[in-house]
Amino acid sequence: MLDGKAPVTVAAGAKVTVLLDLEDYCCAYPELTCSGGRGSQVELLWAESLFADAEGQRKGNRNEIEGKHFIGYGDSFKPDGGLQRLFETLWWRAGRYLRLTVTTGAEALTLEGLRLRETHYPLLQESRFSSSDERLGRFIPLGLRGLQMCAHETYMDCPYYEQLMYVGDTRLECLVTYALTRDSRLPQKALAIFDQSRIPSGLTQSRYPSRITQVIPPFSLWWVAMVHDHALWRGNKDFIRSLMPGVRAVVDALMSFRNGPGLLEGLEGWNFMDWVPRWPAGVPPQGEFGANGSMNWLGVYVLQRAAELEAWLARRSWRNAIGA
Repeated sequence: MLDGKAPVTVAAGAKVTVLLDLEDYCCAYPELTCSGGRGSQVELLWAESLFADAEGQRKGNRNEIEGKHFIGYGDSFKPDGGLQRLFETLWWRAGRYLRLTVTTGAEALTLEGLRLRETHYPLLQESRFSSSDERLGRFIPLGLRGLQMCAHETYMDCPYYEQLMYVGDTRLECLVTYALTRDSRLPQKALAIFDQSRIPSGLTQSRYPSRITQVIPPFSLWWVAMVHDHALWRGNKDFIRSLMPGVRAVVDALMSFRNGPGLLEGLEGWNFMDWVPRWPAGVPPQGEFGANGSMNWLGVYVLQRAAELEAWLARRSWRNAIGA
């Protein structure tokens, strides 16, 4: 059936479960074709990995399935007994493993075919990489696949869970894109969308588009660094110039949080820096209401990048802009 050569019939009053290993990560629209089976239910669930524990906390080796637990999400289809009924989803699903469960009632169900229509932004590797360490070369296909699965209408932090474009994740994805291909459309869209997300204070939202407003001040600073990255990797002065009002708004917002000695203190929002075990919610010591060293050095870094952008747009070369 999976090869499209022959259908599979599940007898009446039966329940059949099949675990499918795609042997790679995939984002796809599932398309299931059925005949008959009035009163049946077909469940198609997706998972990135099976879990070593029933609580879904430990994945272990993702290639292993024996003795592990399937925990996933997906869709249920209810055939009406007609012929060649096509079931598909309104949005794509993601993962490596699919669990197909067929439960029939008084009528047998024939599965005519199951097709996965893959989807992602067409990121292609136009660059080459070589290293004396062979392990790094083996990582390239895995890293490329991961980036492709996180690139759709926008970049996203993960295709299986949140599907949100965060500044922190997106800066890294853009940098890899610059090194990978000459295609700049997705990075430019990301820069423009974050620029449009800014709130009255001048800061950008941490993730956008999103129906819930969330502000992470360090991510607003990283957006300025993203603008600088794009200028270095792609030039495109007209596009960069269009983003400068937003860059200046972020800088002005940053300066409004200086204390008496001139240090950044108590930036409004979730002052996340990194998932350090001793940092509650990823916020460094004194990062919520006080003056933190790492956040202040990030501020210095971003002010330098903003100054270089201003110098470059003033028709100076990058060598002059960075003071070389």
